[in-house]
Amino acid sequence: MNVSDILRESYVVNTNCGKIRGYKTKNEVISFKGIPYAEPPIKDLRFSPPVPKKNWENILDAKEFGPIAPQPAVSFNPSVKLPEQSEADCLTLNVWTPALDDNKRTVMFWIHGGAFEMGSGRYAGETLAKRGDVVIVSVNYRLGALGFLYVPGKTANVGLLDQVLALKWVKNNINNFGGEEKNICVFGESAGGESISALLAMPLAKGLFKRAIIQSCVCDPYNLKPVKGELYSKKVFEIVDVNYDDLGSLREVPFEKLIRAYTKAQVGLSHLPMIIDYYPPYVDGETLPLNPFEAIKKGFVKDIDILAGTTENEHKLWNLWDPKADRITEEQVNQKFHDFLKYLKQDERKIKEFIKVYKNNSNNEFSTKERDMMDEFFTDVMFRIPVMRYLEIQSKIQPNVYLYLFKWKSPWLKGKLGSYHGLDVAFVWGTLSETEEQYVTKRTEETSLISNQMMDYWIQFAKSGNPNHRGTLQWPRYNLKHRPTMIFDRITEVVNDPLSETRKLWDDVI
Repeated sequence: MNVSDILRESYVVNTNCGKIRGYKTKNEVISFKGIPYAEPPIKDLRFSPPVPKKNWENILDAKEFGPIAPQPAVSFNPSVKLPEQSEADCLTLNVWTPALDDNKRTVMFWIHGGAFEMGSGRYAGETLAKRGDVVIVSVNYRLGALGFLYVPGKTANVGLLDQVLALKWVKNNINNFGGEEKNICVFGESAGGESISALLAMPLAKGLFKRAIIQSCVCDPYNLKPVKGELYSKKVFEIVDVNYDDLGSLREVPFEKLIRAYTKAQVGLSHLPMIIDYYPPYVDGETLPLNPFEAIKKGFVKDIDILAGTTENEHKLWNLWDPKADRITEEQVNQKFHDFLKYLKQDERKIKEFIKVYKNNSNNEFSTKERDMMDEFFTDVMFRIPVMRYLEIQSKIQPNVYLYLFKWKSPWLKGKLGSYHGLDVAFVWGTLSETEEQYVTKRTEETSLISNQMMDYWIQFAKSGNPNHRGTLQWPRYNLKHRPTMIFDRITEVVNDPLSETRKLWDDVI
């Protein structure tokens, strides 16, 4: 293909910062990758709220993804290398659109997961954009110490502020990409879902989106205490040998050293008797004035439609990092139950009841009963129960909420991980055969059917606030009387109050 052919297959769009050149993908969707939405967050802008990108003069070529935000090198597959990292050039977003016209398509804005320490917006959005005739946007935001260092009165939650600025960019520019700025649905998984629940509680994000799809995580009661953030931050300062709250000196520390320090600071500092060592947003009274649960109780989210859910075996993913997982003893499991529930102010009678119920419910043929007890317990406490509580509260104020449970089990590692954390992402994006790590099975008739169903429900919800459409199983709104839940598995069905026995245990606890 010569230069003239390439230019014919490229498309130039005006934005409020300058012109951008995008390119047509194999399925006729037009992609714009690596669009900067903020000034480089370096020097005085490190640990500071993002500054909107200044105008550029020439046409910006948007053919390739931009660098990812600095992060530790963690991968399930050691042979897969991380993309280029850059502190200066990480604040970019990507757009996929079916056409550059005036059709005013729904916009789906994706916030990636990765425990606020890893990940990026490098997804393949053309399948979802094409299937739903929607505009897809994905975003990079600052991670780890660079995004979530907490020093009272000086810096907090700048990674969330990156997301807010990116949403403002979309609001101001997406009409030029065939989208509709008044019909934006945010969706995200893990830390992305948690980010969404935080954005819903942030005055700065009000009015930037209309609907929300939360996969796996919401901001929960355990991870939002400022004291925890300050404790981690003090440890980071100590490790890099900088006086606490001296942000001027900390801005001069190489980002590689900061990433190592932030990872090292986790050791032994979890405020719970369990491992929740990622760094969530903090209720600092300014960027995030209220715990998201308090915000939703007060009706801050009354105008937002919400669809949310989890996988059935979220916590099994963590077995990959624990080679001793299957050797845990009954005594050790009971002690972990005891420590955690004591933290939640439960008496001995209640603790014994928890142990009995989870012991009776553990039945995975691929691991020990003790390991299963741990996985089910922490799946519930970290993921399933907080998400359900969030929807329960919202349903009393705004009834347009929907709950799902993803139960399809991956054959990876001979099925040992079940329907683990993050497994649903490739199904939602329609990228079963493109997952580089290959821990999602390749496309088959069965997985394609589930993926198509999920894409269609997600797309329809993003468009209208109602996931139902002609030819699909009807998905009822979530309510406290019947608790209808859409089950995604080999057979897709609606089940009232699945896993009810364990769910009821938590009713008076969380």
